[in-house]
Amino acid sequence: MTFKATGLFTATGTATLKRCGLTNHYRCITGPDLTFGPDVLHLKYGKSTFTQFQEASTCNGSYANQMPYTITGGTGTYAGASGHGTAEIEFVGTFHKVNGKCDFSGAAKPITGSARLSYGAHGPVTLSTATSGT
Repeated sequence: MTFKATGLFTATGTATLKRCGLTNHYRCITGPDLTFGPDVLHLKYGKSTFTQFQEASTCNGSYANQMPYTITGGTGTYAGASGHGTAEIEFVGTFHKVNGKCDFSGAAKPITGSARLSYGAHGPVTLSTATSGT
């Protein structure tokens, strides 16, 4: 997925996400790196905390995965980078009703056009040529 970094530096990059398991709707990071064109920022993630909200009257579901991270360096512009913070991946969608009840099972697919996926991270970053920012 594409994301935009702002703060100490501004850049558009990509993160690769996947389902954490076939029995739930949580999303996880596939690899620890955030890619900004040819440059890479290396992150190490800590233990995830999962939360979910399922609204039975509207069939809206929200599934969040929060995790601490540490920046462990990078390549190109981000060589020597350091920092830490918290990242969150959130998946939201409206699900179909089956036999009059919302189907929030891991195999259920949200209604077409209702699903949204977001990735966010915040925390201080230090680059080899500048300091501060979030």
